[in-house]
Amino acid sequence: MTTKQLSQNDKLSVKSFLYNNVLSRIMVLTFLVKTPSYRAKKLVCFSRDEMYNIVSDVQNYESFLPFCTRSTITESTFDDGVSKQWSATLEIGFPPITENFTSTVVANRPHSVQAFCTDGKLFEYLETTWIFDKAPSGDAQTCVIDFSVRFKFRSVFYAHLASIFFNKLVQNMEKSFIEEARRRYGREAAPVFEMETHNDEDFKT
Repeated sequence: MTTKQLSQNDKLSVKSFLYNNVLSRIMVLTFLVKTPSYRAKKLVCFSRDEMYNIVSDVQNYESFLPFCTRSTITESTFDDGVSKQWSATLEIGFPPITENFTSTVVANRPHSVQAFCTDGKLFEYLETTWIFDKAPSGDAQTCVIDFSVRFKFRSVFYAHLASIFFNKLVQNMEKSFIEEARRRYGREAAPVFEMETHNDEDFKT
């Protein structure tokens, strides 16, 4: 029997089956793909101020951060010379996908830089935190970077992609900041020492 020979009831049954099948797949993905998070501590041969300068240099992210195709400071809301707060829009590209989002960035020299997604279009939430601690040795030319990120995409499709590539993406991003510090401060061979890593992957692939 061809499609043309199907009765109206048969056609409705086929449409209902296809709809329910797609819906069930989406529900399964929504259940399996949850919130990835990552946290790592590393001892680096750069001062707290030097690492702070790299991480807080949001307007230049496009020049060294993987997948960041554009970075723009849109508004500065506070700056007293030590602490500052501003809004920034980043465009990220994972060909053929290109999206942008806006974050509020709060920085406190030389202690920390935090970013929170505020537009809610691409992410349900996105929280990135960098903390720069003194090195255990007390050497002012080294520091401990405590980097953490957690996020959840609004799109189930994007969330599923993120669940597959999350580890590599976040580790490459963290590495890019250190590589930029090496390049900017002329210490290409500066070593990095792993201290601890927590990868709370609440998803399955």
